[in-house]
Amino acid sequence: MILLLALLLVAAPQRLALVEETVDVGPKAAKGLTAVLQQQRAVIEVVCRPVEGDDVMLIILPPEGAGSRPVYVQPPRPEDHPYRYLAVQPGEYQVVVENRGEFPARVALKVTLVFGAFGAAEPLTLPPPRRRLVVGVSLLFLAALGWVSARRILPLFRRPPPGPQRLS
Repeated sequence: MILLLALLLVAAPQRLALVEETVDVGPKAAKGLTAVLQQQRAVIEVVCRPVEGDDVMLIILPPEGAGSRPVYVQPPRPEDHPYRYLAVQPGEYQVVVENRGEFPARVALKVTLVFGAFGAAEPLTLPPPRRRLVVGVSLLFLAALGWVSARRILPLFRRPPPGPQRLS
């Protein structure tokens, strides 16, 4: 049991928070952050939530020569569902917040590197209606299983016990 817990601790993804701040971006301007990966592959998680201004674009640029395209994302997105980008090759990855509007924008930005979670998605909670449905179906299945089991077992208890038998 202790060995299993130790393996789970070692195998758990390790997180490194790069930025967690509010960024001011001028009109028709962009601000960026560079995440340098030298050896390990990682998942770049970005939470970008506009505080002021609504014409904000999030861009994730892979290193030059990586063979992958930039990712353009239009925020907002709930904080519990970050944008994830699998950074496979070493190099400098750019996370850019671009203001395409005529007025200054303010964006709450959180960038995290997750090591050891290659494509592994974190479990999400179900919305309340679906959660109730799953619980209801599970309870109905459990009740049906109990009913079938009771129909088969109860007659065995009602039968009179066999009489004494001789051992020869």
